[in-house]
Amino acid sequence: MIKLEKRIENFAKSLYAIEHRQFASRLGLRDDPGEVIDSPDELGELIFSIDELSWSEDADKKRLAIQLIALSWEYLSKERREDLREFLIVCLSRLGVAPSTVMIDNSFLQRRQYEAFHSFSAQLATVALQLPTQVRIGQISYQLTSFQARSLDGIERSRISGLSAPTSAGKSFVIYLAIIRHSLVSNSPCVYIVPTISLVNQVSSDIRGLLTGHGIDDWQVLNSYDPHLSKAVFVLTQERAIVALDQGMIASSVGILVVDEVQNLERVTHEDELRSKILFDFMRAMRFASSVEKIIVSGPRLDNIDKVAESIFDSSSIEEKATESPVASLTYSVESTASGFFLNQHSDALGRIASLEINRSEVIGGVGQNSYTEEFYRFLSHVVSSLGDRSRNLIFSPTASQARKTAERLSGFGSDALSGGLDSLSSYLSESVHPKYPLVAAVKRGVAFHSGSVPSHARLAIEQAFGDGLLKDVVCTTTLMQGVNLPADVVFIRNPNLYVRKSGSGSASLSPYEFANLRGRAGRLLKDFVGRTVVLDEGSFKSEAQGELFVDTYKDIVPGYSDIFAKGRDEILSEIAIPGSAESDGSKFLASHIRQTVYRHPDSALQRLVGVGVSVLKEHVEKVRADLRELDVGRHVILANRYWDPFDLQKIKDHLHGVNMELPNDVWSKTIVDRVVELLRFQSLISPYYYRRHLGSSSSDPYFLALALSAQSWGREVRLRTIIDDRHFSGDFADKVEDQVELIYKKVVYGLTAILKPISDIQESGAALLAAFESGVYHPVSRYLVSAGLYRETAVLVRRKLLANVRSDELDIAAVASSRLLGGLDKLDPWTRRQVEPVIRYQIRRS
Repeated sequence: MIKLEKRIENFAKSLYAIEHRQFASRLGLRDDPGEVIDSPDELGELIFSIDELSWSEDADKKRLAIQLIALSWEYLSKERREDLREFLIVCLSRLGVAPSTVMIDNSFLQRRQYEAFHSFSAQLATVALQLPTQVRIGQISYQLTSFQARSLDGIERSRISGLSAPTSAGKSFVIYLAIIRHSLVSNSPCVYIVPTISLVNQVSSDIRGLLTGHGIDDWQVLNSYDPHLSKAVFVLTQERAIVALDQGMIASSVGILVVDEVQNLERVTHEDELRSKILFDFMRAMRFASSVEKIIVSGPRLDNIDKVAESIFDSSSIEEKATESPVASLTYSVESTASGFFLNQHSDALGRIASLEINRSEVIGGVGQNSYTEEFYRFLSHVVSSLGDRSRNLIFSPTASQARKTAERLSGFGSDALSGGLDSLSSYLSESVHPKYPLVAAVKRGVAFHSGSVPSHARLAIEQAFGDGLLKDVVCTTTLMQGVNLPADVVFIRNPNLYVRKSGSGSASLSPYEFANLRGRAGRLLKDFVGRTVVLDEGSFKSEAQGELFVDTYKDIVPGYSDIFAKGRDEILSEIAIPGSAESDGSKFLASHIRQTVYRHPDSALQRLVGVGVSVLKEHVEKVRADLRELDVGRHVILANRYWDPFDLQKIKDHLHGVNMELPNDVWSKTIVDRVVELLRFQSLISPYYYRRHLGSSSSDPYFLALALSAQSWGREVRLRTIIDDRHFSGDFADKVEDQVELIYKKVVYGLTAILKPISDIQESGAALLAAFESGVYHPVSRYLVSAGLYRETAVLVRRKLLANVRSDELDIAAVASSRLLGGLDKLDPWTRRQVEPVIRYQIRRS
């Protein structure tokens, strides 16, 4: 707990008590009258407390000062707000969060200047305090927080920078500004790595907007790597990035390499987590493969982010870290006791818990239960609806299926909204996914669900509608914690579980660190002054394993394979001696990694392995090198399949010999379905370890056929709605649609292409077909639209509707497509147009 003067502590407690009572009333849990801060005594204590705290260098006291300002502003009477406006602007500037002053003086957003100051000294103090955190990039000046200004300066001074701060601190904007500054003076490309396709499109859109604002016409933002372009920002997932690197496409000189959401490296040691290993391997490969001018590593709430960067890139790094957030974050929880129900208030700043009895206990339901009952849904609906139409609420759900069910049930308590925007959104989802898709009905009532099982173009529309305030409530899964920009006022979470029914490996729960990041989604810089999280069942968080989930948790991560190697050392060394003897997935993976490293870098293999925590001896490396010489599978095959053991690739080649199962290249070939089914059956028998990794445990002929038919339609640019109709689903339509979407977006796009790629490389056939399976497009115009930043479903619709007569042999598809699209935008529905117009206008402006 912070040591405070008694006077400041008393004022803080009284202000938090007002907030406690008023928020309980807003949730419909109590009947308390409205309260405002208006008396001279209250104002005197407010001014004294905030002024004293704002001069402190202690991070906890600064965080408390920001929270007191935010809460005071919320509960000041209208007249007192004007009286204290200048004082609070000065204090926020002194605290290093000058951008938050726009929450106090809205005219600044419109006119780029404050309302007239009545006090010359306050005006002078504001200028003096804000000047150190103002930066000018090109012709535009930016007012930053002190963390942002330090970070931008650190990026300028150092080759490697680690940035860590709470979710709402504006890390991404700093990185964008660094890229803009680079683009004004350099010709070397930037590579920006993010974990999800949703973030690829979000980051791409943000950077395009800044490039446009700065009048930078000669740079492009692309979602696939083009080695012929230098003035470009390539926003990629780690999977796309490592493929481009392995193919020798990434330029020998990179201007800025950004790796965002680097906290995912923590999962490198998990046996079933391949994506984190790909991210780690890409970063290590970039350490050796390219000359990178600057490296930026970013993640939320990491204590050792500089050490993470140093350990991966073998070079010193500077660290810029913020613990205070410009948004006041508060957590509430509903507790059931023998004497009744209570709403508890949790404050990091004061290190205390205040408890307030709920005097409308009749609205409580489902607390202490595991299942999602009607009583719980009514309770959830009550608190969400009580917040009113202006509150934007995110409701965390443990699974994608439960997110859909919760959204459906919440929407069932309301009536159709009158907003024309929601009606058009419903029509868009009906046309682009399916009329019976549950989102179609839910969004009409202002409710939606958002998960990895929602088609990507539909997720984007949901995010846009929520940001606009059209959608009031969105039920989300853990996709929320991967940086998706959904600025919410309130985040609701029932419990920390990532399951509905507990069973074996499906019994994971949010860690304290993950819950801290989830709470950080309530309130965003320049969007909200106060963000609130509501835990609907405090008792579910009290298990010993969960620990203190309501504190502002930070953590260290130690990326590398040392733990896996130590755990399976004997089995790994046995596998090196006798290929094919390893049984555990962890040992199998690391033995394959050792062989791939030796094959790729025979002269530096020992050094590279030690650098990632694999301590083998020289004789082990020599044994592997000798064994690899016996293989004839082909160097290009081994290099193109980094996560396959060379001996397993040889096994595939040997079993394919003399078998007529060649993958066709043409997406219109009549043999696609038969060949895919045959090859899936082949791989399930010959490569079971890899089959399970990419496609799961199911290996029946009906499953193979479903994959093959879906892949064929997807690669031929059949629209998702038609694919769903062609399946003729019976029974629970919503579950079947969800399964079909997951089959395409996870199994076809990733799993199917991954399991068939070694065969394609060995046969030297089928590469174009697998590319169509992965991207969902085959036509050059569609490929251009996808690479420019449109989701597949949007690109397919636009090509058919506006660009059907553009030939695949046009000399400049980009110029032809962009010019024709611009003239046809009015033919698109509002939600498709909203996705297309910024991309096309950006391309037109460039050309």
